[in-house]
Amino acid sequence: MSKEHIRAIARLDARSEKTEELRALLTSLLEPTCQERGCVRFELMQNRDFPTEFAVASEWRGEDAVQHQIATSRPFATLSGMAAICAIETIGRRRKPT
Repeated sequence: MSKEHIRAIARLDARSEKTEELRALLTSLLEPTCQERGCVRFELMQNRDFPTEFAVASEWRGEDAVQHQIATSRPFATLSGMAAICAIETIGRRRKPT
């Protein structure tokens, strides 16, 4: 098992008419994701100057936790259906030694 934490940031830009819908969807993911095995943190941010821009920052206890979350969780299933409400979606990850 990896001792490295993995951080991920998902940046999402809502279509202007879908901002509230995206915010509600992302907010609904916070509690269940925080309870996922290996989740250290899962935070939602919205840009005050450009309210259609959102970021979700997460931190996981290693690659095993990330893979488990991708395979079994509601959030990743939900993210796959966001094309209709997002203009752009970019995801990046980086490792952090513990």
